[in-house]
Amino acid sequence: MQRSEGAGEQGSRSPEQSEGTGAEEQGSTFAPPLLRTPAQAAVALLIFLGAWAHGILWATVVPPWQAPDEPLHVEYARLLAEKGPFLTPADISPGLQEEILRSLAAHRFWEYLGGLTPDPLPVTFAEAGDFWLRHAGTQVTDEPPLYYGLPALFCRLLPGIERQLWAIRVYSAALSAGVALFGWLTARELWPTRRMLPLAVAAWLGFHPMAAFIGASANNDALVNLGGAALAFTLVRGCRRGWNGRRLLALAGLAVLLPLSKKSGLIALPLAAAVLIPAALRLFRVRVRPSASHLGWWPGLVVLSGLLLALGFLAWQPVPGQAAAWGRRGTWRYPARSSAMAHSGTWALSLPALQPRQQAWLVQSLPANQVRRLQGQEVTLRLWAWAAGEAQAQVAIDDGGMGATQIVPLQPRWQAFELRHRLAADAERLRVVLAPAESDRGSPMLFFDDLSLRGPQGELLRNGSAEAPKRRWEGWMADRLRLPLWFGQGLLDPASYDVASLRRYGFYLAVTFGNFWGDFGWLTLPLPLWAYVLPALATLGAVIGWRWAGKLLPERWQRQALAWLGWQGALIVAVTFLPMIGRIWQPQGRYLFPGLVPWAVLFTAGWSGWGTRLRWRRWWLVPACGMALLDAGSLLGVVIPYYYR
Repeated sequence: MQRSEGAGEQGSRSPEQSEGTGAEEQGSTFAPPLLRTPAQAAVALLIFLGAWAHGILWATVVPPWQAPDEPLHVEYARLLAEKGPFLTPADISPGLQEEILRSLAAHRFWEYLGGLTPDPLPVTFAEAGDFWLRHAGTQVTDEPPLYYGLPALFCRLLPGIERQLWAIRVYSAALSAGVALFGWLTARELWPTRRMLPLAVAAWLGFHPMAAFIGASANNDALVNLGGAALAFTLVRGCRRGWNGRRLLALAGLAVLLPLSKKSGLIALPLAAAVLIPAALRLFRVRVRPSASHLGWWPGLVVLSGLLLALGFLAWQPVPGQAAAWGRRGTWRYPARSSAMAHSGTWALSLPALQPRQQAWLVQSLPANQVRRLQGQEVTLRLWAWAAGEAQAQVAIDDGGMGATQIVPLQPRWQAFELRHRLAADAERLRVVLAPAESDRGSPMLFFDDLSLRGPQGELLRNGSAEAPKRRWEGWMADRLRLPLWFGQGLLDPASYDVASLRRYGFYLAVTFGNFWGDFGWLTLPLPLWAYVLPALATLGAVIGWRWAGKLLPERWQRQALAWLGWQGALIVAVTFLPMIGRIWQPQGRYLFPGLVPWAVLFTAGWSGWGTRLRWRRWWLVPACGMALLDAGSLLGVVIPYYYR
């Protein structure tokens, strides 16, 4: 079936439409090239270079280390450069952290964040007394390594931590410029006969102030945002031109590369599966022998079912040396469950022998809704402990406030200990922490067994005797997604949807919407409150404009392509906001950026709908010039006055 690409609106052509582009058969193997003329290639190059220059401007204006988690990302790149690709927490270097901390002090890191430069300077991030570094953790093993390959090369070639940071920022800005380019290509693919709409999408993306700020920092967000933009383009191109082998291979490649960029890149897997599995089944039906054609879909379904069963089997396998419900923390990997010494049963929790400066601790957190029911009430922790030599352990009940901590002396024999604590009336969390007490001599191996945390509602801890092993799905969920084990329980708990919780979610949504548009520094430098009203009104106008924007999608493949973009956006929204249900956790607007191209398309098309309704030829002034004004206001009215006053 032939369809004309010149149909921008049924029966008429908009002023910004081109004169005509001919026709193309969907799914044709001989699709025209991506950029057909030198003029189109020149436009693409200008979009990329303009967005890159804009990103470099942001990278230059923002002082070193004043973007979220930059010290941790630079640390990851330096460790890759110095120690190779297979890093573990044991590779974390106190000397490198001390070098980064000296650079932070030289560039007024703590002063810009509203504090004072510590004197003396801490030696490691964990020893920093500020909120940002002390609780930041580490990117090593927490994030996939793909983004850090080129930054590691920069760290090998360039002397000085500041030069290395600058090179990584420029690299990130180049990746982010690709987002604007893919946005233009996606809109051009979706509306092949319109000139201004793709350019407005590119301008919206290129001038987005928060995307420019995050995209020009040392942060793996830049790579996953580029991957999300490439995914949007691939989905739209496949809908328009058909899913041939080359496009299916590109989609499969993105499904592999996005999760290797950042954990949020996992959204590519369901989208790719929804395309690749039906395509594979259709391919099987075409190639099957006629005599066996009566088999239909069954062989493909059997293979798919077998794969799902195999994945389920692997997910249920135990993780060696790990106890269910307990999290292992520290600067290196170690067995946290042992059968070498147990007070009762076969297993006990264990902490390894440590050298000075090594860290290891075990933690179990309770569901947030359960903590709310315990506010102001007393809980009692009981446990048995054993040490391979004279030592001290630190046992803590942490409620997010003062908490209760007890240093207990240990011997090479089992001893019972008890710790009581009344939770604060506004306690937001409750967790039990087991760790060696700080010592310049290190610590011998420690064992803990038969732990019990009791409150008015009975036993609160799970697996206090460590008899249940941790399953692989549990470890993957905790280590890779950073979700608590009770996350699913929180989604289904009616207490997660009471009035207080809904108010909290509303506040989180408002904050996330605000820092989607602009909240700089370590989310410590917002725009004036009134400035958020303007993008809010523009977004509302785009939503209303979709009442008439449907005329932009006269053909079935266009509606299918928009639906795929909608699914991509919905998955990003889900992975951003679902983790806040039933827990105290504030999402960030930048978590939505892997869906920047869908957001730009929806926003711009909504205002194009107003152009159709009002016969307004310059509707593009709102998405393009409006975003440019917001960007200029962010730089000239907020960022530069704050950092250079």
